[in-house]
Amino acid sequence: MGLLCNLAPPPGTKVTNTPELFVFSWDDESLFTYHGNRVAILWDVSRVAPAQRLELGPGIITAATFTATPIKHLVLAYGPDHPTQQFHIIEGCAVPYTPEDLLYPGATIVKSSPDGTMLAFATTHTVEVRATGSGGHIRTIDVLREAIALEFSRDSMFLAMADTQGKLSIIELNGDEVLQSTLGRMISDYTTSIRPCRFDTEPGWVPVNIVWHSRRFGIYVTSRKEFSPSEPSYRLMWWFPRSEELNMPLTQDPYGSERYKDARLAPNHSFFACVTTDDDLALRDINLTAGYSVGLKGRTTACFVSTSSSRLAFSCSNGRLGVWHVGQPLFGCQGG
Repeated sequence: MGLLCNLAPPPGTKVTNTPELFVFSWDDESLFTYHGNRVAILWDVSRVAPAQRLELGPGIITAATFTATPIKHLVLAYGPDHPTQQFHIIEGCAVPYTPEDLLYPGATIVKSSPDGTMLAFATTHTVEVRATGSGGHIRTIDVLREAIALEFSRDSMFLAMADTQGKLSIIELNGDEVLQSTLGRMISDYTTSIRPCRFDTEPGWVPVNIVWHSRRFGIYVTSRKEFSPSEPSYRLMWWFPRSEELNMPLTQDPYGSERYKDARLAPNHSFFACVTTDDDLALRDINLTAGYSVGLKGRTTACFVSTSSSRLAFSCSNGRLGVWHVGQPLFGCQGG
C-alpha cells in the first residue's frame, strides 16, 4: 500500500470541509468529491488533467455516480424536487451533457450498473431503472418507504435495496422475483433461501451501504447508528444462500470492542477502510478486528474505497485529500 497522489484543488478553490461524498469512477481514473459549501470537484487520479471545480445545478447534491465505460458520464442527483445533472468525462475533464431528449428523474440516490447499461434512481416512493444514454424506461419499483441504499449485482441482473425501516429487498430486473426481509430476522425460504449469517438485533441501526459478493444473493450491508451527534458506529451484516459455501470464518460480533466514525467495505471483501474514534485511518479485516493503522499528517475525517478495491481516498482535518494504491493488506502488521 502506498501513496498514489496528493490531490491539489483547482486554482482559487480552497477545500476545508470534509467531503460529504466520495465517488470513484469504474476505471479508477476519476474521483468526485462534494463538500458542504457547495464545492464539487472532479479529480483526475491518472493526472492527465488538473482538478476541476464543477458548475452545479440548483439544490444540494444527495448522490453521484459514474457510468461505466465506454460511455463515461458523471451523474449528480439533487433530490426528487430538482433535475439530475450530467457531465461527459473526456480526457479527465467534465463537459456539461444535457441533451434535450434525455431527462432522468429527480432522485435522492443514483447508482450505475457494472455493465454500464442501466441507472437506478431512488425517489420518494419508487425506484426507477433507466437505460444509460437514452434514458429509456426499464422498470419502476414501488416502495412503501424511502430507499436509503441501492446496489446492482455484479452481473447487473439484480438490484438490492434497503429502506428507512431496515427492510432489505432483492429485485430481479428481468423478471418478477422479489426477496424481502427485515434486517435482524430470519429470511423465509423462497426458491433459493437466504440465511443471515450476521445481523443486527437492536433498533436504531440504519443501512448505509450494500456490497454484492457474488452473482446471486451474497450481499454485505453496512449499518450506522448515532450514539451521539459526533459518535457514530458501524456494524456489518451479511447474507448468503444456503447452497453457497461461506469463504470466511464467522466470529462473534465485534460491536462494543471499537467504534468507528466511518467504515467502507472494499467490494472485493478483503478489508474495511475505517476512520477510528482517534481520527486514525485504519484497515481492518472482514470482522473489523485485526488490522493496522496508516500514518497520516493530520486527523482523518473520511475515507472511501473504489469499486476495484485498488484505490483508497481519504481526507484530513488539515484540508489534505489523497489517494492510496491498495495492494493485498497484510493484517497483523503495524504501519502503513
